[in-house]
Amino acid sequence: MDTNLLRSLAAYLCGGLLCLWPLPVLAQQQPPTVPPHAANNTLSGKTARFVSDKFGKGVLYFAADGRAWLWYPGQPDITLGQWQVQNIHGTMGAKAEAFSYDIIALNFPNAEDIHRIEAARTRIGRYISLDATQLEQDLAVAEAAEGDILRLASGKPPCRLCRAEMTFAQMLTGRGP
Repeated sequence: MDTNLLRSLAAYLCGGLLCLWPLPVLAQQQPPTVPPHAANNTLSGKTARFVSDKFGKGVLYFAADGRAWLWYPGQPDITLGQWQVQNIHGTMGAKAEAFSYDIIALNFPNAEDIHRIEAARTRIGRYISLDATQLEQDLAVAEAAEGDILRLASGKPPCRLCRAEMTFAQMLTGRGP
């Protein structure tokens, strides 16, 4: 018999045996303690004004269809992006305890344009993930409202003279404190 044929046959048999070898299973043994996608209901259809050292001072509208609009008061442009809640779950530890948590994933493809406008400040980049349970602290949400209160989905800022320190009511009237 040809040695190449024997080598191929031996490799095939060894590969087949390795496929049958028992591997550790990372299956979830217990139900998660947090219901999946709990953050969807919290954010969907809401507008949030944030004043974060890390992300700057701006406004985010989370549409129910997964689109998001980001605006920094005083800037002429509103950036369109996407948002979604991703559930991470599995088991860990010797007792295989189940864990589950949600992350908010934001994607703003044109975020570099915002960076060029005001390079001195830290801004939300193209992609960002936030822990859903600590969203208000991580993003430093100063004010939240139901719906697209500032009509960011129109693509037009609510007022040209708005400043980040202004409340939603002040932005809507165009008058500061």
